[in-house]
Amino acid sequence: MQLLLNFDESLAMQVRNNPEALIPILEAATKKVYHNNYHETISGNMGDPVPNWQVQVYSDENPRNLRDLTSKMVGKMIVVPGIITSASRTSIKAT
Repeated sequence: MQLLLNFDESLAMQVRNNPEALIPILEAATKKVYHNNYHETISGNMGDPVPNWQVQVYSDENPRNLRDLTSKMVGKMIVVPGIITSASRTSIKAT
């Protein structure tokens, strides 16, 4: 998230406040950049399908405790501490 803040602070705030709408736009932009700049070089054939991309956001900000979450934070991107206690087949994107 820090790189996005350094690049464009207003865009970083929009991603934080409305990730459900902006993450798909970032993924589509990533796919288009790959197609325009790298697809022919990597795949060797422009007729090959362009792979889908998943944008993952990393943040160095301090995590919030679950008890500190409020209704104003619903739908926003936040950092919470946690430990994974079990694993199963995962979906590609969090909702």
